[in-house]
Amino acid sequence: MEPDAVAHQHSPHARTPCVACHIGPGSEAFLAAKLNGLRQVYDVVFDRVPRPIPVPIHNLRPATETCQVCHWPEQYYTPQYRRFVHFQSDEANTRWEVHLRLMTGGGGPHLGGAGGIHAHHSGVNKTIEYVAADRERNDIPWLRVTDRESGLVTEYLASGASRPDDAIAGGAVRPMDCIDCHNRPAHRYLDPDQSLNLHMMLDKIDPSLPSIKKIGLQVLSAHYETTEQAVAAIADGVRAFYGAEHPEILDRRAPDVNAAVHHLQTIYRRNFFPRMKVRWDTYPDHSGHLATPGCFRCHDGGHEAASGEVVTNDCRTCHAIVAQGTAEEMAHATDEAGLDFVHPGDVGDAWQGMACTDCHGGGA
Repeated sequence: MEPDAVAHQHSPHARTPCVACHIGPGSEAFLAAKLNGLRQVYDVVFDRVPRPIPVPIHNLRPATETCQVCHWPEQYYTPQYRRFVHFQSDEANTRWEVHLRLMTGGGGPHLGGAGGIHAHHSGVNKTIEYVAADRERNDIPWLRVTDRESGLVTEYLASGASRPDDAIAGGAVRPMDCIDCHNRPAHRYLDPDQSLNLHMMLDKIDPSLPSIKKIGLQVLSAHYETTEQAVAAIADGVRAFYGAEHPEILDRRAPDVNAAVHHLQTIYRRNFFPRMKVRWDTYPDHSGHLATPGCFRCHDGGHEAASGEVVTNDCRTCHAIVAQGTAEEMAHATDEAGLDFVHPGDVGDAWQGMACTDCHGGGA
């Protein structure tokens, strides 16, 4: 359990004890946990533990008994401001920022209405059910949305998919809840891109080191058999790069290079676990859509109802860009609709017909 234990220690729920989500109150929950623990002891003793451990855990306690004990879904939240800082993989590590206004929303009858992301997904004004074509719930070919006020039921099928009648009849329909989007709330593994952006934003890794983003992605994305091998290879890879491409950096800025190596090794230890075959893409986080499909599992513009209505993939449904650009040239929105997204890379308009994950995999 080392990967999940380490991920939990660095998560927003680090102070939430494991039992709060994984066991639950009462003697019945305690007994069930102990019986399940006996099976796990057997698996450990006879080395039958799968590597990696498969997710999601299909008998995990429902969100109504875990997440919603603290996070009330009918609470209304005003739009929230999020600032995303990215460093590009050029020699200057060009900094690019996107500032978003997220329509978090929520609410319910006690407020006379509901809206926003949470209201549409957490059962406040709509009930959403789905069937997944894979165990990991990454491939969702069928959706059923019930408007709780009007009673209108609408089914959506992914492009090219057939209605999964056998799965529906067999009870494979799952009602959407918190963890279908926020599926890594306490055990999140950051991909190399996110990790480097964070460490460079905080100046733990000096962004003025030429091409540190590029070489950092390369050494973190390589395959290593053991953590010890990775730690050594990361140090050797960074120093070899600067020795070949920027030898003056090793002479004049050795402390900055050493600090970069240290933090790259720390990133690896927190997000990569070769012994259990776990790394950032083993357990994708569905709460976004940059490095993993996340929202686009349904909001791809290809899930269509018999009426021709599609599950929207309009970016402005969930968020608006209030500012974007470099520190020297930051554009700011002048109305509620926000700015049209500008891709920092020279890709023209190609991104408009693609999912972010077609290019952004989280690694090099």
